[in-house]
Amino acid sequence: PRNIMFATAAGIGCFLTFIGLQQSEGIGLIVMDGATLTTLGGCPPDERGNAYFMRPVDAAWHDFCWDTWEWDKTDPTQINFPPPYTGKPLDPVKVCRECVFPPGGQNMSNPWVAQNCISGTFLPDVRFGLPAKSANYACFGHQVQSPTMWLGIFGGALMVLLAVHNIKASILYGILFVTFISWIPSSSATYFTDKSQIPGGEERYEYFKLGATVPDVSKTGGKLEFSGLAKADTWIALITFLYLDFLDATSTMFTMARLIAEKVPGFVNEKGQWPRQLHTMVIDGAGIVIGSTLGTSPLTVFAESAVGIREGGTTGIMSFIVACGFGISMFLSPIFASIPPYATGPAIVFVGSMMFEHGRHVEWENTRVAVPSFLTIICMPLTYSIAYGVIIGLCSQIFLWVVCSLIDVLTLPFGKTKTFRTVWLDSMSHFYLAFGKEQVLIDELPGYVPSSSAHVDKSVAGDSSVTLKKPSDKAEVKEAGEFNRVSNIMMRTSYRNEHQV
Repeated sequence: PRNIMFATAAGIGCFLTFIGLQQSEGIGLIVMDGATLTTLGGCPPDERGNAYFMRPVDAAWHDFCWDTWEWDKTDPTQINFPPPYTGKPLDPVKVCRECVFPPGGQNMSNPWVAQNCISGTFLPDVRFGLPAKSANYACFGHQVQSPTMWLGIFGGALMVLLAVHNIKASILYGILFVTFISWIPSSSATYFTDKSQIPGGEERYEYFKLGATVPDVSKTGGKLEFSGLAKADTWIALITFLYLDFLDATSTMFTMARLIAEKVPGFVNEKGQWPRQLHTMVIDGAGIVIGSTLGTSPLTVFAESAVGIREGGTTGIMSFIVACGFGISMFLSPIFASIPPYATGPAIVFVGSMMFEHGRHVEWENTRVAVPSFLTIICMPLTYSIAYGVIIGLCSQIFLWVVCSLIDVLTLPFGKTKTFRTVWLDSMSHFYLAFGKEQVLIDELPGYVPSSSAHVDKSVAGDSSVTLKKPSDKAEVKEAGEFNRVSNIMMRTSYRNEHQV
């Protein structure tokens, strides 16, 4: 549906903004919070705290063993063992020492361990120690006092100011400004040495000093294992990755094509198709397969491509230059890997704000369209997945479509002007558009306004003699599209209000 297509573009903008405001890929303005999920961040390292996530049973055994050692509880009859353990009372100190936190791992040759730790009813994951700490952190105080956060904010402000004055490559200038300052080891916002507020500064500095390296995929390239295909869980994972990557890639492609269409009128037709669309998807699929055999994440189209399109990249020449740049970067990876996230984060936020303008094409006054569109937009950043946002939006759209169509059919006997044919055409209009049968809707559906700007209802224009001319420039194209959109909203709203049951 067109509303989901536009909502996807706006949702990707929200998703990019959410990424750019976090610590791992952005400026660190937003951090985690145990009560509200997210909150204001930007605190120095000594005020940060990482989370450790455990299941209730693991937390119970962790607290049980800690309490046992702290208070020297040795009488098994006076101890309440955590669930799901229901066996006979055992020495709590021995249970914690041999089963939960065994030094050097559980000793399978010990009969007591084999009987009570393995055949017993408890094997908490906490026996392996505390889980890995979360990459994100919470702030205990001194919010908005991080030098790296403020450097990223100034870099983003520079990008916006340059863009306002129509200076080309404004995003690149902002990234370079932040990057060069972050490469100063003595700076408080440095990305290197032990002064860095992001862990690993010493290792990054040593890697940066290499300057250039030769790519090596000997540890990951071609390391395939097919024995797992005999397990059902493997196929579940493969199918899940398949549809997630498919929805993620296709929705991002459509969004990027829409961005290009804003600069190149006519690049996307009324069906949402663009030139050589099949070739684009085939190449994207081939990249995913090649990347997987090399041991990398999917080499698919990414939403960050909007940064290049925003800067004016709309042709195959741009793609070729970018490919050459990636080829060179493989040998200069120590330099490119040293670009800090608070340098690229502002660029992502800036592009995300530009992409949100696609939300204006959604008919927000139509509840059947507004709710699925809103769910699509808001669920992308909240689920941290473009695919999940599209799935939620499509499911809600299908639900409303089925239920409302059923209600329209059941209430036909009580209507005066509605017929089964008009209900059918109104409910199936998306499919008629998808299969190129829009002329049927124009001829038989009362109040229908064509999606193409070449058709405008003359009664709406207020003059039966009005004829449309072919738009001659971008301003007229935009004006014609806006007029058609408003006309479509007015006619559909009027039709539904007039014939509402």
